[in-house]
Amino acid sequence: MPKSERKIFTNQSLSMKKIKAIGYDMDYTLIHYHTELWEELAYNTIVEYLKKHHMSMPKTKFDPELVIRGLIIDRKYGNILKVCQYGQVKLAYHGTSALSPKRIGQLYSKEIVHLSSDRFVFLNTLFSGSIGCLYTQLVDAHDHGQLASYDYDTLYELLDEATAYTHLESHLKSEIIKNPSKYVFKDDDMILTLKEQIACGKKLFLVTNSDWDYTQSIMSHVFDPYLDGESWESLFNVIVVGARKPAFFSSSQETFCVDRETSLLKPVGRKLPSGQIYYRCNAQEVESLLKVSGNDIIYVGDHMYTDINVSKRVFGWRTCLIIRELEKEINTIIINKESIKRLISMRRERHTIDKIMSRLEMDQITQKESFEKDQAEHLASLKKQYKKIDAQIIEEERKYNQLSNKTWGLLMRSGQQKSHLARQVERYADIYTSRVSNFHFYSPSCHFDYISRPLPHDTNITR
Repeated sequence: MPKSERKIFTNQSLSMKKIKAIGYDMDYTLIHYHTELWEELAYNTIVEYLKKHHMSMPKTKFDPELVIRGLIIDRKYGNILKVCQYGQVKLAYHGTSALSPKRIGQLYSKEIVHLSSDRFVFLNTLFSGSIGCLYTQLVDAHDHGQLASYDYDTLYELLDEATAYTHLESHLKSEIIKNPSKYVFKDDDMILTLKEQIACGKKLFLVTNSDWDYTQSIMSHVFDPYLDGESWESLFNVIVVGARKPAFFSSSQETFCVDRETSLLKPVGRKLPSGQIYYRCNAQEVESLLKVSGNDIIYVGDHMYTDINVSKRVFGWRTCLIIRELEKEINTIIINKESIKRLISMRRERHTIDKIMSRLEMDQITQKESFEKDQAEHLASLKKQYKKIDAQIIEEERKYNQLSNKTWGLLMRSGQQKSHLARQVERYADIYTSRVSNFHFYSPSCHFDYISRPLPHDTNITR
């Protein structure tokens, strides 16, 4: 059995025996980067673009602790938000300054955060670290008068433009190609995982937004040393580059074939030739090439929307979300297991005291003269107990909310509730895990069974 942090977790029951084809994203799915180095490179590249094209940048540097995956940018107010499963803001920073509970209430108590609004931007991948970090720093610079000519919304628009340019023009990836060993993490179990899936009759396909030159270079670096002279291409039945996800899933964009030697694009007719590298393409064409469709396919990726949400919603594919930070999250919880148990126990005790105390307070109001002296003494004692345990809980919750990241806490929690990210994972990912090679610990024909989680009113049944 795998260690806790290497397990695969189930939101919807999934029989891998019924899966005929497994699709993979590349970046942060098949290929994992040394996150801090990659994000720092991305950060510096974006800063240089902004300096060159838009503004005199304040002196800043990348801080990997400033943001985590799953936070939400509020472009209207220049805030970074941590939102619970119900869309309520539980924690917020304006730039790098924490907002008080009172200020959070003033701004958001009458509002549910909806990602359908352009005002809110979901930082939902490991690529988001550099964006979130720089945005908080630009907001601080704005508030100190250095970028006063831009409002918070415009600052994000410029940052988004710089990020798109950095990725699309390949300035960032050209640096990685020069020194892949520095930026790319090699996982010895990855090739075993893919070979096991192929041996069990699964068709594999790759769909990436990266271009052919970058894909060829990075995939060769990671996989070819394990293939005894064969190319990584031999692992896949279909390879699509420059896919432009989510358009790959939601449109019938034109397909081209890539010349492996020159990287030039060649138009194709109505029927795609097999054994080619495809550019753009679309999910319907891939289903035709594989002769497999719908829930006979599982797609594995790290992006909640472009990999998971759209593939499930539009094509009915089964889904697996890769969350690399899950390993740190699980190990943090294991290390702090006793203190977390203690906090839960204390909250239950406080709840019990509160119920008894509230009843006595009501009796005191309704009974008046008949309210006994010993009842009044008991109520006074309970109030002291409540005050004491409440203070202890506040301190324990402060520590709990700093687990994993001192500013934002755990990835999947917003205080005692599930985070917005956790809700998205539950809703759209049939299964989720920290890395693709975790499939190595499971048979490619196994059954991932969803174990029902009790609702609050189920406790008398499941206890």
